[in-house]
Amino acid sequence: HLSSKRTKHATNFSLKILIDFLEVRGFSAYILNLTRKELSGILKNFYCNVRMRHGEFYKKNSLLNIRQGICRYLKENGSNIDIICDPDFAQANNCFSSLLRKTRAEGKGAVAHHPALTVDDLRKLYSHEFIFNVNVPQGLLNKVVFEIMFYFCRRGQENLHNLRVQDFEVVNSNGQKYVKKVRSELTKNHQGTTNETE
Repeated sequence: HLSSKRTKHATNFSLKILIDFLEVRGFSAYILNLTRKELSGILKNFYCNVRMRHGEFYKKNSLLNIRQGICRYLKENGSNIDIICDPDFAQANNCFSSLLRKTRAEGKGAVAHHPALTVDDLRKLYSHEFIFNVNVPQGLLNKVVFEIMFYFCRRGQENLHNLRVQDFEVVNSNGQKYVKKVRSELTKNHQGTTNETE
């Protein structure tokens, strides 16, 4: 499963950054045996001092992912410690918030989006002799996957493998036909909670 592989990779990446940080400073890298107070102190130090190899700040999203990965690692290994919400980690999380403010001041807070596809880009895709050729299996697959992602504003390839024909419906409204997605799904940004907007 693609998303679980990515999650596992993100967790391992986060843990490696923390372990490397601890080993350089002579601390034990085995964080599962630490008390809440010890872990909070280590994380406070980590958040105040973590940097990339050449001393630059990590980007905001990278820092958020690192903290989430450490939290996930603890939970996956039987710990009942929540480093994000637990009040024992308030000081560490205050340092984390300060770090996020510093990254913004350094210009590392913005998300770098890919440029939007232009009409010329679309023209190239649809006019290419192989890419969207519906007469060959790979071309048909490319076209269907691209159009689902493009026209339904999909977040990457998340949950594509779960989609079925019955998830879509052709609607005829005032003589205009269009395809509508009829089944909701859980995604990274939409977890089915009551405070989400439709």
